[in-house]
Amino acid sequence: MRTDKVTTKGTLVIRWDYLDVQEIAREQGIELTKDEAYQKFDEIRWGLREALTEAGNIAIADTLGCEATTGAKRL
Repeated sequence: MRTDKVTTKGTLVIRWDYLDVQEIAREQGIELTKDEAYQKFDEIRWGLREALTEAGNIAIADTLGCEATTGAKRL
């Protein structure tokens, strides 16, 4: 798996694609077609985007001293 880490101003960038999904599946004994691997890659990508958006909302709300509109509660 290609994990080119680039850290700039607190940002971590990890580059990967559907071929990495195929490789991980293969290591677990699962064979995926190109289309299946790309679909899984897309699901993972959207899941990460949603999680990062929610984490950002929580961080902003915490900075402002209030609760995030996502329903997450301030610790």
